[in-house]
Amino acid sequence: MYLKNVRYFRIFALFLFLVFLQQCCTSKENSNNEETFNRHAIKKIPNGSADLTFKFLEIKEVNGINKVYGLVEKIHGYGSQMRPLAEGNNYDFDFDNKMFDQINENLGKSIKIRIASMPQMIGSDKGSTYKILSMEK
Repeated sequence: MYLKNVRYFRIFALFLFLVFLQQCCTSKENSNNEETFNRHAIKKIPNGSADLTFKFLEIKEVNGINKVYGLVEKIHGYGSQMRPLAEGNNYDFDFDNKMFDQINENLGKSIKIRIASMPQMIGSDKGSTYKILSMEK
């Protein structure tokens, strides 16, 4: 009877040891997976927007709308439902009056900006289909 109890105790102790060992290994794997995920986390870009590097070439006012003309040098990412742009092509983007000085100071320079796709009214000739939302300083 005594040997039977010792045998059950050993089996129980071995079982506890294996459970403990499994828990230790699993928690290390989970922490490593979380670190890897955080390191490679994707920066969320809003729907209908894109982040890109844009070289500002010229500012114009067309039909009372401020426009900046320039070259898309690099596209950093798109939000969903954003129409694609082509790197190396010239585009014109609308912008608000509050950005005028900042854009004017950066003529001839390449700056990272965020643009949004703007809905175009049928038969409307006003504005471009993209608008600058923000710029790096």
